[in-house]
Amino acid sequence: MLSNGKVLIAGGSNSAGYLTSAELYDPSTGTFTLTGSMHTPRASHSATALASGEVLLAAGENSSSNGGYVGSAELYNPSTGKFVTTGSLNTPRFLHTAHLLATGQVLIVAGNHFGSIASAELYDPSKGTFSTTASLNTPRQGHVSALLLNGRVFAAGGYESQTRAWLASAELYH
Repeated sequence: MLSNGKVLIAGGSNSAGYLTSAELYDPSTGTFTLTGSMHTPRASHSATALASGEVLLAAGENSSSNGGYVGSAELYNPSTGKFVTTGSLNTPRFLHTAHLLATGQVLIVAGNHFGSIASAELYDPSKGTFSTTASLNTPRQGHVSALLLNGRVFAAGGYESQTRAWLASAELYH
């Protein structure tokens, strides 16, 4: 959701392949309008609204990159309706989660990169860079996570591909 109340819908896939297109949904009118296109086609990515009003679209999957895993990121500017590239993740991934922290940084948590991973990264909007940070205890993909009021991130469930098991565990990320 953008600060103006509209919803950004970007990327995804259909029978023709992975998409770069983006649309805005206006809940007050119930209408969709086209906006700028992403530079990289992607699906199963994250979209995180930043304090600046921009939206960080990070990672994902497509058929043309490193084994299908996307390591790039883009920023959507609602004022201009355009996407610009920003730093690249250290580990391409999809089926991850992302949260805006009180510091203004974005925490990217776990996901899939040739199997479930436990690694995490921080995006610094002031520098446009990603850096590695402490990992989760359990590799997981397709999990759910929530930013708690105390600033910690709660990650639960998902799938662990090495053991081929659905997870019934949860953990707190500091």
